[in-house]
Amino acid sequence: MEKVIVTVEMTDNNYSAYIKQLQGCVSTGKTFEELKKNITEAIEFHLEGMNEDGEEIPFDMDYELIYRFDPVEQELMAAEL
Repeated sequence: MEKVIVTVEMTDNNYSAYIKQLQGCVSTGKTFEELKKNITEAIEFHLEGMNEDGEEIPFDMDYELIYRFDPVEQELMAAEL
């Protein structure tokens, strides 16, 4: 099973996420759980569109999402504490 990295960023109001391997595939959520649900749906929709357009999928369809918080965001949060 291939691991696909989801980069997560935090703001004062919500979470946002993107996948570098899927240009333009982004999502947001008020909570981390909502973000996980939304980005999963966004990935599925994005891959479906790529498949319909005959584009090459950049990873194996048997994949696992790995959530990583943006290191810049982590540094900024730590500096605020």
